[in-house]
Amino acid sequence: MQNKTGLATIDQPWMKYYDMENPIIDPEIIKKKTVWDVVEEFLDNEKEIPAIEYFGRIISRKEFKEYVNAWAKGLKALGVEEGDYISLYVPAAPESLALFLASNAIGAIPYFQKLAITKEALQEETKESKVAVVFDMMWDNVKEVFSEDRFEHIIITSVTDSMKFPIKQIASIKAKFGKNKCSIPSESRFIKTKDVLKMANKYKGEYRVSYSPNRIAIITTSSGTTSNEVKGTMDTDKGALSSVIGFINTGLRFKRGKRTLTCFPPTASTSVNCLQMTPLLTGGTIIFDPRVDMSIWYDQIMKYKPDITITTGPVWEKYARDLEELNKSGKKIDLSWVDSFIIGGAGTTPGILAYINRVLKENGLKHDVYAGYGYSEVFGPLSVAKRDMDNTSDLPVINIGMPLPGAKVGIFDEEGNELPYGKGHRGELWSKSSANMHGYYGKPEMVNEVIVDGWVHSGDLCELNENGSIFCYGRLKHSVDINGEKVFLFDISIDVREKYHLHDVFTEDKKLADGTDAINMYFVQEDSERKETSELIAEIDEYLASKNIEIHAYKEYPDMLPIEPTTLKIKTKETEGFMKYKDGKKYDISYEEVEKDVYKEIIE
Repeated sequence: MQNKTGLATIDQPWMKYYDMENPIIDPEIIKKKTVWDVVEEFLDNEKEIPAIEYFGRIISRKEFKEYVNAWAKGLKALGVEEGDYISLYVPAAPESLALFLASNAIGAIPYFQKLAITKEALQEETKESKVAVVFDMMWDNVKEVFSEDRFEHIIITSVTDSMKFPIKQIASIKAKFGKNKCSIPSESRFIKTKDVLKMANKYKGEYRVSYSPNRIAIITTSSGTTSNEVKGTMDTDKGALSSVIGFINTGLRFKRGKRTLTCFPPTASTSVNCLQMTPLLTGGTIIFDPRVDMSIWYDQIMKYKPDITITTGPVWEKYARDLEELNKSGKKIDLSWVDSFIIGGAGTTPGILAYINRVLKENGLKHDVYAGYGYSEVFGPLSVAKRDMDNTSDLPVINIGMPLPGAKVGIFDEEGNELPYGKGHRGELWSKSSANMHGYYGKPEMVNEVIVDGWVHSGDLCELNENGSIFCYGRLKHSVDINGEKVFLFDISIDVREKYHLHDVFTEDKKLADGTDAINMYFVQEDSERKETSELIAEIDEYLASKNIEIHAYKEYPDMLPIEPTTLKIKTKETEGFMKYKDGKKYDISYEEVEKDVYKEIIE
């Protein structure tokens, strides 16, 4: 037995929880195979289990396989060749997955474009694409770029393409005459899904390509927390499949017959990997719903009753609040059918996670909600907690799980020295695995900033416990200089949250109109320990002043903080409700006054 060194990259303490002598899927099966080679093989193995559910339609594995091959032939008929880029601006739907796999079958490279993207960035990220695919209701978002003459074909997909009658007809009417009506040009290069499939029926040539080790299989988009630039993360067949197989071999609850709900768009690698590829390879069914809206998540869960799903911490909190309101009216629901509810994409705090679990268990949930973690540079997941383990701790951040089998993970200081695993050793998380991305599309110079000697530098401040479970505090770049000392904004938030027993706290740095830096604090109080707002602010302000930390402005929210998960910034259109505490007095100010720092004039 190997002696412990205290270093996670050597000891890999998490591996004792995985049975790699009897893996769920043997990693050897992916050698010299394309993604479609592997997916097709698994589709054939479980013919009786549906592949997809989509607004009431059940799509068998055989039907879906035929659909992918039809798309592959259709793309070939359009003149798409091996190595060609296809830009896709689409939500989660059967067409998005079919197009990924069809592109892979013919050796083309699908690039799922970020949905929140500027015109200039979209032009840059599509510079090598001659074919684009766009969801009809989202056409207005990209029409200036996708109408450019350089695109030879623009394929228009619709929410109704894979629906069944009569839902298809109803949705068609709503799409045509509803508020999301978009006017698609009538030029011959604009073609619909049905036109591509007609072309496929006439195509008689070869279309499948063999495995090539350096060919890009898929490009998804980095979330944007590292920088404001759009970064397309390129993955080879080996990289993408290694990540999926590693995720499955953690022993997760994705099993034969389980139904998984996905709403995340395919621009997020977590969506393609965990919520689409994983069910197909484990004999499960994907429930597609292209609508991404926190306000309807409760309805989606109750309508589809998925065994498994993943969404962000704030969405789960909103779901719990909706349930709590229902319970106050004397009604409860039965969640006993749930297998696994998982947090991914954006985390939460230990207190909020405890709140979510309490409310959901009062409504029949049998197992705690648990969390995972990852980034686009490893095609989604890097770690995930085990459902039936005690994932609680006395740390002020949640347990986001143990690394996937096959991944090396360690904590490193600013000089690049590995720190011991175990409580109290915080540093940057580095990872190394065969799932590492191939590079960033069009930005080779940025790769060297993130991957050094095969190690992906996460940019996150983390620590590992004795089992190798990861606890992430936040982004390293989210810091300020106070009297020559680096202070992390999330540490300020944690300190205030713990000391004053607040439900949630978020601290961000803002650049004012005059160019100076300032710190804003947003918070939510616990109902059971609520104080008068100005009294609480006075206490916080005095406490932080003793640490030489000055808060520029405060804003209280009644229940949840509107944090944007991809940018980790407050997302709000509200302009009022900010407060400044100065010299023992509270001043009510607007957001514009916060930005311009005119509260100085008010005070003076």
